[in-house]
Amino acid sequence: MQHIDAKREELQGPNIFDVLMQSLHATEYELARTAGKLADVVITPDVGDIGIFAFYKGEEAILQGYAAAKKEMSRIQELVRS
Repeated sequence: MQHIDAKREELQGPNIFDVLMQSLHATEYELARTAGKLADVVITPDVGDIGIFAFYKGEEAILQGYAAAKKEMSRIQELVRS
């Protein structure tokens, strides 16, 4: 049965929603990459396992952001002092 489902999916082609989401991700990535070149400090939390619609993982995302900011705190303080 899996073979039939895989074949059917192959014939149907990509889901338009998936294509749209991939396009948005690519655009956001390029915008962030470009903006990061101008930044003095870039904070990159480890949220790769949190999907775009995983609103229930908000607390986890905040904690990851906090941990990433703590790692860069000495660099931030150094920039503020100078």
